[in-house]
Amino acid sequence: MSSQVVLVTGGSSGIGLALVQLLLQQGNKVANFVRTKNSELETLSAAHSSNLLIIQGDVTSDSAGNQAVAKTVAHFGRLDSLVLNAASGGPLASLLNSTTKDIVDTYATNVFSVYAFLQAAIPELRKTRGRVVVLSSFVAGGAAGISVYAATKSAVNTLIGSVAKEELDIAFLAVDPGVVDTKMAKEFRDRGGAALDPAFHKHLLNLKNEAKLVQPADVAVNLAFFALRLPHGEKYSGTFITWNSDEAKQLIAAAA
Repeated sequence: MSSQVVLVTGGSSGIGLALVQLLLQQGNKVANFVRTKNSELETLSAAHSSNLLIIQGDVTSDSAGNQAVAKTVAHFGRLDSLVLNAASGGPLASLLNSTTKDIVDTYATNVFSVYAFLQAAIPELRKTRGRVVVLSSFVAGGAAGISVYAATKSAVNTLIGSVAKEELDIAFLAVDPGVVDTKMAKEFRDRGGAALDPAFHKHLLNLKNEAKLVQPADVAVNLAFFALRLPHGEKYSGTFITWNSDEAKQLIAAAA
């Protein structure tokens, strides 16, 4: 497969960093939109100077999407795929204990930035019959103590399902990565005891204690496949799947 140009948000740690690393290893060109440039990214830049563009900024900025897409296309000449990974866990609190600022800030990162990046990227993705992958969550159906975060993921799933019906030449997918060994999962374990459903909090602790957390590098393998080879058409485009589910395996087999 020829090299593709992929724009990733939130690729400084966790799933995003693992995905950027893998895409580069596969020979792709990556624009990585991050808030801060850390030592891991410095190392990647040195190793992949011609194929990695790091764009620093805040996804909640009004101009972030337009600037990221414009810089990507100016640097690499086109855009083949967009992976929207940047997210906030929001307040670890019930809805009644969440402030208006908590809610607005979480929506700004998890939902409004998705709108902005999609609006900026779609004109370029039309040219390449490109693909969009958005990181979602199994809690999109609702979860006590993280109701704001859960609601943002539900909103993203609905958005992806809708825009897929509008942009038939672009393939869209929302993906649940499971409980991944990331800073967000650690925060839910360490600080969520008072807010989360007790059974769910215990489940998170057990996954850690039993070494059953999903590793970022593992989920990145399927995310990279989706970003590069997600089939077009209503059977898959616009759907919400778990990264390693039977549906995901069928999708991969169909595109192989």
